[in-house]
Amino acid sequence: MSNEDAAKAEAVETVKQGAESHLSGAETETVEQHLKDGLSGADVDLPDEKVREMAQEIHSEKDAQIEG
Repeated sequence: MSNEDAAKAEAVETVKQGAESHLSGAETETVEQHLKDGLSGADVDLPDEKVREMAQEIHSEKDAQIEG
C-alpha cells in the first residue's frame, strides 16, 4: 500500500469513527451526508454505494446498542 493509499484509508477511518461517536441514533441519510462531507473535506473520493454501506452499518450499530 502506498503512503497516499494509507493516508486515504486513515482519513476514511477517522471520518467513520467521528460519525459513529457523534451521530448516535441519527437516520441513515444524516450519517451518509456527514460521511460525504467529511470525506470531501479530507479530499477522499469513495463511490456513493460504499458511503451508503458505511452509513447503514453505523446506523445498524446504533440500533443494536439500543436493543442490547
